[in-house]
Amino acid sequence: MKPRSACGCCLLPLFCAGILLAAAFIFYHNLRRKERKPIAYQQIHAVQDTVTVAQFAASPSAIDTNLQHVKPVAGIPDHPGIFVCPPTCSTLLPLTVQELGDGFSRWMQLYLAGLPCFSRSPFWSCQVRLSRETGQPSLHLTPASLPVVAQATGCTNAIITSLSQHGTGYQLTAVIYSLPSAKPAAAPLAITGTPDQLTSRLPALAKALATELRARNAGSIPTATGLSSADMEFLGSIPVDFNPFSPSSTAAVHRLVSIADRSPLAAAIALGNTSHPLRSSMVSLPDKLFNALPNNAEAEGIVNSLGSREVIKREPQILKLHQQWKHNYTFAALLAQYSKLSHVSMSPGGIQVKLSRQAALLDPGNPQAWLQLSYVLSKTARIIRKGRYARDISTADWQNLNKIYRRTARIAKRAVETDPLDASAWANLSEADTFNNDTNGAVKALQQAQKLDPADEDNYYWGLQLYQTKWSTGETAEMIWNARHYAAAADYDETSWDAVTALKNDGMNLDAQNLAHAILTANRTSYKNNPQNPLYALSYARALEHDGHDLKAEPILRQLLNGSPYAYNAAYDLGTIAYKHKSCLTAAHYYEQSLALCPDNHKIYVRLSKALRMCGQGALAARYMRARLKDDPFDWLTEQNLGFTDLQYHNSKEAIAVLKASLKLMPQSNAWFNLGLAYYQARQYQKAITACTQDNVYFPNTGESYAVIAASLAGLHKYAEAEKEGRTALAHGEQTPYFYMQYANICFNAGDILNARKYWQLCANNTSRPDIAAYGRTMLSKHQ
Repeated sequence: MKPRSACGCCLLPLFCAGILLAAAFIFYHNLRRKERKPIAYQQIHAVQDTVTVAQFAASPSAIDTNLQHVKPVAGIPDHPGIFVCPPTCSTLLPLTVQELGDGFSRWMQLYLAGLPCFSRSPFWSCQVRLSRETGQPSLHLTPASLPVVAQATGCTNAIITSLSQHGTGYQLTAVIYSLPSAKPAAAPLAITGTPDQLTSRLPALAKALATELRARNAGSIPTATGLSSADMEFLGSIPVDFNPFSPSSTAAVHRLVSIADRSPLAAAIALGNTSHPLRSSMVSLPDKLFNALPNNAEAEGIVNSLGSREVIKREPQILKLHQQWKHNYTFAALLAQYSKLSHVSMSPGGIQVKLSRQAALLDPGNPQAWLQLSYVLSKTARIIRKGRYARDISTADWQNLNKIYRRTARIAKRAVETDPLDASAWANLSEADTFNNDTNGAVKALQQAQKLDPADEDNYYWGLQLYQTKWSTGETAEMIWNARHYAAAADYDETSWDAVTALKNDGMNLDAQNLAHAILTANRTSYKNNPQNPLYALSYARALEHDGHDLKAEPILRQLLNGSPYAYNAAYDLGTIAYKHKSCLTAAHYYEQSLALCPDNHKIYVRLSKALRMCGQGALAARYMRARLKDDPFDWLTEQNLGFTDLQYHNSKEAIAVLKASLKLMPQSNAWFNLGLAYYQARQYQKAITACTQDNVYFPNTGESYAVIAASLAGLHKYAEAEKEGRTALAHGEQTPYFYMQYANICFNAGDILNARKYWQLCANNTSRPDIAAYGRTMLSKHQ
C-alpha cells in the first residue's frame, strides 16, 4: 500500500489519504542472554618443549629482542584466516582465572586475528554460530573440535590456548594449528606470571604468534593492553551470545562503556553480536572502536552487525583498506553488502553481484561468503519480479528470473556443502529451492534447518511462508505446527504475533484466534509470576495492544519508562497508542522521548514524522528526516517519507528529487506513486503518467495511480483517455468524494453528461465533505 491523503482543493490531498510503509523483512530478532554457568573444564597436561616468551622480562625491548630469533614455520598459507580459541583450564583454577583467560583470547582475536594480512579471519559475530555448531557455549575447544572451526569459518589456522598453574602464578600457552588437519603448525609459545603480569605480557605473546604466522603488519599490535587483570576478567566473563538489551545486562553495558575509553575490546564485545539500534549510552562505542583500530579487519567486521549506517560513515576508509589488502574477505564483503557503489547498480550483472562473488572467491571455505552471494542474487530476482504475480510477468523476465533462481539454488547449496551444520544455510537453501520449483528439496532443507537450530524462530517463520496454500506445499497442519513453534521460539514476544497474522492471511481464522489467546495467556502468566521483569512487562503490554486493550497496556508501559532497559520501546508503544487514537501531540512527545533513548532507530524517525505531519508540523517532520538521512543516506524508507512530506506541503521540486533518490535504492517501492503525485503537482503531466504507470507494474490492483493518470490526461486535455483511466480507477476501488468530483468533470469534458451527472450526484450525497456535496448540487442544477 502507498502513502495517501485527502483534503483541500487540489488533486494531491485527495490521493494522499494516509501512509503505510512497505518495510522489507529483516532477519532481526533479539538474542536472549543466557546466564553464565560454571563449565566443567577439561584437565590438560603441561605442554612439552614450551618456548617461553618474555620469561618475566621487564621491558618490551627485551621481549622484542627475544622475538627476533623466532623463525617462520611451514603450515601457514599465503592468505590465512585465524581464530583464537579461549583457553582450556584445570578445574582446580578459580572461575576468575578462567574468565581472565577468556579475556586474553578475545583480546588476541581482535588484535591478532584482526590484522588485515590474515585475510580469511571471520567476522567477530561468527562466534555465536560457532558456539552453537560446536555445542560449546564458551568455545573452550580441543584439537578434536578444530575441523568444525574450519568448516564453520573457513579459517586456515586456529590458536588453542590453555591456562595452568605455574609456581605462585599461571602459564598461558598458545599452540598454532593448521586447519582442517588439526595438526600443530609451530612450537608452543607461552607467557608466565601473576594475572597482572600475564595481562601486561599478552601483547608479547600476540607478537610472537604474529611472527610465527608471518604477519606483514604485526607492528600494529600495541605494546600494552591498557587493561588491568580485573578488567580482563570482566571482559572474559561476558557470554558469547551477549545481548546488551537484556534486563540483566544493564550493569554490564555501563561497565563496558566505561572500559571502552581505555580499550576498544570493550566496545567490540558490546557491539559485536547485536543488530539492535543502539540506545543512547552506546552510541559513542562505534567511533571509539573504529578510531582506536582504523585498520583492523575484526573491528570493521563488526559493522556487519551494526548495518549500513556505520559502513557509510567509514566507506572511504573501507575502500582504501580494500585497495591496500585486496585479498581480505572482510573488506570485500562489507563493500558488497553496504557500499554506495553496490546500491547504485542492482541489476543481475551489477556491482553488488560482482563484489559479492569476489568476496566468495577470496574466502571459498567460508559458508557466510556463499550465503551473502545467495542473498544478493535473491535480491536481484526480486527487483526483476517487481512484486508482480506470476501471470503479470513477461516471458523475457521469466527467462531471466529462472536463470537467477537456478544460480541462487546452486550457490545456496554450496553454502550448505561448505558447512552442513549451519542452520541458516539450510534455511536459505529452502527458500532458494522454493523459487527454483524444487518443492521437495525446499521442505527437506527447512526441516534440516529446524532440526539443527530448534530455538531459531526465523526457521519457523519461513515455514509459515513455505506451507501457505498458494504454494503446492500448502498444508494446514504444517502451517499450524510452524505457527505454534514460531510463537514459542520467539518467547511469545512481539514477533510471535506474526504467526497469528500468517494464519489469518491463509484463512485459518479460528486457529489464529486460538494462537492469539495462547500468546496473551502466556504473557499474562509470565508477567503475573514476575511483574518486576521489564521484558515480561513489555511483552504483556504488547500482547494487550494486539488484543485491543490499549487502556490496560498504558499503565504497564508508563511504569517501564522509569529506568528500564526497554524504556525506548515503552515510549515508542505509548506514542503508537496515542497516534492510533488521533492524539498527535501526545504521540509526537512519546516518539521524541523514544528517539532520545535510542537515537539511531529509523523506525522512530518515521513514526515521529507521521505524528508531526498529523499535527500540521510538516517542516519539523522534514527536519527530523533530513537529520536521519545525514547519518544513513541509504535509509530509503526515511527518504521516501521525506519525499511524501515535501509533497504534502507542496514542495514538489524537493519531493521529486528525494523520491527519485529513494527509487534508486529501492526501485520496487511505493515511491513511484508519490513521484507521480509530485509531477502532477508540478504540472509535469506526462512524467506523472510515466511514474504512475510504473507504480501500476508493482501494484497493479490499486486504483490511486490510475486516478492520477486520469487527472494528468485531463491536464493534457485528453478527456476520452482520461475517462477510460478513471473507469479503471473506479474498478480498482478508488471511491473517494474528491475523486468522484474530479471524475465527474473528466466525464463532462469528454461529453459523457450521463456519467458526469451520476458522479455529481454521488458528490451531492456525500456527508463527510460538505464542500464537495455543495459542489455536486451546484453542478446538477446547472446541467439538468
